[in-house]
Amino acid sequence: MRNRIIFLFFLAAMLCFGINNVKAQSFTIDYDGYSLEYYVLPNSTNKVAVSCPEDPEEDEIELIIPSTVVNDEGIEFIVTTISEYGFEDKPQFISVTFPNTITTIEEGAFGYTQIRTITIP
Repeated sequence: MRNRIIFLFFLAAMLCFGINNVKAQSFTIDYDGYSLEYYVLPNSTNKVAVSCPEDPEEDEIELIIPSTVVNDEGIEFIVTTISEYGFEDKPQFISVTFPNTITTIEEGAFGYTQIRTITIP
């Protein structure tokens, strides 16, 4: 019986740690007229993927993806990935400039957009 109680306590502690850890795995940064969401990549402590979860307020935006971002806790991350379908159906973005840190652009990242200019370092 004692072993079961210890096991349940350990399990509850792990679940609580896991829930808190998930919350810390993404963060949003507001820019002029739009927000970008950054997700910490699996098996990484300092690399993130970027996406745009909500429709921007402006009509024509020249998107400049930063090479690094800092979360609310002051931790710096390297932007290496454009998320799968991360900017899909966002015609407000008319151009995009990638940093030299981008190594992966996932499937459908810019599907159904109206991008006219792409700048790659």
